Amino acid sequence: MINKCFSSNSIALTFDDGPSLNSTRILMDVLNRHNATATFHIVTKHFDDPDVQTLVKDVYDRGFQIGYRLEAEWEFDGVTVDGLQGDRKSVV
Repeated sequence: MINKCFSSNSIALTFDDGPSLNSTRILMDVLNRHNATATFHIVTKHFDDPDVQTLVKDVYDRGFQIGYRLEAEWEFDGVTVDGLQGDRKSVV
């Protein structure tokens, strides 16, 4: 988990509860033009959508950090790192 900036004079940008199929790529283009990075927190309930899967792959390929917004009904007892990562081919 990244919880602080490691460079002086820097800030952390996060975009939560996404992705937005309409604006996430536009936002990434602006960030890339300014050599800025950010973390995109993806709502996990959208992972079944092929358009979201493609968009998450684009976020990853462009080098942005990806976080997950887990739904309240998720139960964390017994969750493992392998279980969270799952089969990368089906997610990205």
